[in-house]
Amino acid sequence: MVTGASCYRGHACVIRGQVITSDGTPLVGVNISFVSAPLLGYTISRQDGSFDLATNGGISITLRFERSPFITQEHTLWLPWDRFFVMETITMRLEENEIASCDLSSFARPNPVLSPAPLTAFASSCSEKGPIVPEIQALQEEIKIPGTKIKLNYLSTRNAGYKSVLRISLTHLAIPFNLMKVHLMVAVEGRLFRKWFAAAPDLSYFFIWDKTDVYSQKVYGLSEAFVSVGYEYESCPDLILWEKRTAILQGYEIEASKLGGWSLDKHHALNIQTGILHKGNGENQFISQQPAVIGSTMGNGRRRSISCPSCNGLADGNKLLAPVALTCGPDGSLYVGDFNYIRRIFPSGNVTNILELRNKDFRHR
Repeated sequence: MVTGASCYRGHACVIRGQVITSDGTPLVGVNISFVSAPLLGYTISRQDGSFDLATNGGISITLRFERSPFITQEHTLWLPWDRFFVMETITMRLEENEIASCDLSSFARPNPVLSPAPLTAFASSCSEKGPIVPEIQALQEEIKIPGTKIKLNYLSTRNAGYKSVLRISLTHLAIPFNLMKVHLMVAVEGRLFRKWFAAAPDLSYFFIWDKTDVYSQKVYGLSEAFVSVGYEYESCPDLILWEKRTAILQGYEIEASKLGGWSLDKHHALNIQTGILHKGNGENQFISQQPAVIGSTMGNGRRRSISCPSCNGLADGNKLLAPVALTCGPDGSLYVGDFNYIRRIFPSGNVTNILELRNKDFRHR
């Protein structure tokens, strides 16, 4: 059973996991390697069945699990950038017929529902409402600093004791016939939580996250929780039918002011990585959660000439000929491969040609 994977900040990713046998015993000595890239190396599962394997994030890979006399398995994964990843359960078997044969069409699976705690988007200060913000179960205080226009603000959601809560509805009032167990797995930031319940109507569970990752480090910003709910039936006890869901949980907030939990209403902090603006008055603007906006940076529908020495200037409305490549720089600049030019668009909105290819370099043959 593979229990987790952690992706370091950036493009690198370290897959962390565990392998077990069909009876749940940790399996030591399993060779885990890359199918299409053997030069990336391999690893061996440890005494408790766990392993670590480094690779790049943002790609699709296929892992091979080998150990005699067990049947070799291959599993394809998509490794995202800059986040933790948890694989599905992997069980190594001695024979193919160990897998239960059941008629899946006769099983009705409930529809699990996730209800994450609301994001602390805004905690308004209103004397008529009082200091309690019931929507996010928070306490807010505001004190004016005499002789200034600045206020001190306190919001309990920004303290360590405020946890993220995820309510998971496992079953409904009516449960399918023959349902025996309900399994639950929650993976967030490389940590994997497991639990099972005897089947019952209207079954739910509150998952509480302490906002730390698998290395016990504080997690700032937003994290994606991967929830798997499995249903096991009496007529086929060796087979679990899984339903998968995802939910967004909120981690720690960046503190702009180190004032014992208080902040100045004019002092803000920007979490660039997850796109959150933490304002001193308690407001949070979740920029990354806003709907995507498509706009035009350069181009006006008309084609420029092949030789275009006057194409430098404002990018807005500037002509293009045949854009074929696009990338970005660490400063926010965009680089456009526009037929015979490589053009740089600065964050200021200006564009300049940084390289002109000769006629023989781009001429079609």
